[in-house]
Amino acid sequence: MIRLLAICITGLDQLIKFCCTSRLDINRAAWLGGVSCRVLEHLKFSVVAKGEIPESGLVVCNHLSYLDELVLSSVTKCVILTDRKIKKLPFIGLFARLGGVLFIDSNSRTDVRGMRDEMLKMMEEGHLLTLFPEGQSSLGRGVLPFKSALFEPLVQMPHEITAAAISYHLEDGNAHDEVCYSMNRRLFPHLLNLMKKKRVEARVIFYKVDDFDRSDRKKIAVELHRHVSRLYQATHEE
Repeated sequence: MIRLLAICITGLDQLIKFCCTSRLDINRAAWLGGVSCRVLEHLKFSVVAKGEIPESGLVVCNHLSYLDELVLSSVTKCVILTDRKIKKLPFIGLFARLGGVLFIDSNSRTDVRGMRDEMLKMMEEGHLLTLFPEGQSSLGRGVLPFKSALFEPLVQMPHEITAAAISYHLEDGNAHDEVCYSMNRRLFPHLLNLMKKKRVEARVIFYKVDDFDRSDRKKIAVELHRHVSRLYQATHEE
């Protein structure tokens, strides 16, 4: 409970700082990165990142938990595009909104089309955008098929693309059951159990994907899924 109180105090402190700062001056991605580092510290997370960490373009990553956003924000200065359901999570949803996270219903073609221009604008302005194209958590059971509609903005576009994979490892438990999270679970029991763990290691590997066929969104999805699956396997071989 003490650790939960510390996390809440950290969140409140960061919220006050955000509200007292002009939204025109603050870099929301950097703000979210700062919050993420402090929350992960209270949760006794260590983050091990390997590969060339990108500064612009698009990061395509597998999805395991609401913690993914915190981990990636702690090592990259990125704008995150994630499932609209995250917006409804207590506490997590609030800070995601304040941190400039973009929400999308990947099952809605209208929603995806409406986000296309926003994605292109972000990348053309030199920002780093992070996408979870599975559309839901795999709970650590490999990498689910990617929703190809999300890659429409990349057809024939020159923006840099980085494949990434994230995995979690526990000394005293099962990461698939106790770190990975799906929306049909209750958040607070999951979080309370997580805080009882001695240490959680998050492993992230980045890999810049060069020279591949971008003529079709389905081809892009297949190629990037191949890379992310390979990287995910590599995170378990260390």
